[in-house]
Formats: sequence, structure tokens, C-alpha cells
Amino acid sequence: MIISDEGLGIPIDSKDSINRLCQCGAIPESLSSRLEELTGFRNLLVHQYGKVDDSIAYRSLRDESGDFYEFLEEIEKFITSKIDS
Repeated sequence: MIISDEGLGIPIDSKDSINRLCQCGAIPESLSSRLEELTGFRNLLVHQYGKVDDSIAYRSLRDESGDFYEFLEEIEKFITSKIDS
């Protein structure tokens, strides 16, 4: 909805969505990079591009789960800034 409201076109995939959110200032570049890596990891899991080591997958998800909360906080700040302006 943010991408549409900001007039940023139609993303071609998940990584493009993340890039567009970064372009409009909804999320910082540092978070954008980390989320792009998680998207690649998600694609590996979903499409089974290779054999996945469960212990590595678990560790990655456990260690990177803060990125999801940071994403929510950044989106909330962005929306709030739009409402307040």
C-alpha cells in the first residue's frame, strides 16, 4: 500500500518491493539490505534451490528475527509521519 500511495509503480518481486520502500524513505538502507538477504534465504527454502542445513536455517531465523520487528517499527514511523504532515 505504501508503494502504491507513493506512486512507485508495481514491484516485480519481493526484493524490488523492499528497494522501493527504501527509495521512498519508509525503511533505512541498512534494513533494506538485511531484508533482501532474508528474501534470498526465503527463496532458497521455498524453492529448494539447494539442500538446507536445518541448524543453519534455525540459527539464521533466530538471529535475524529482530529485523522483522525493526521493519514493523520503521513502517509505523513512516505512516505516522505521513498522517502528522
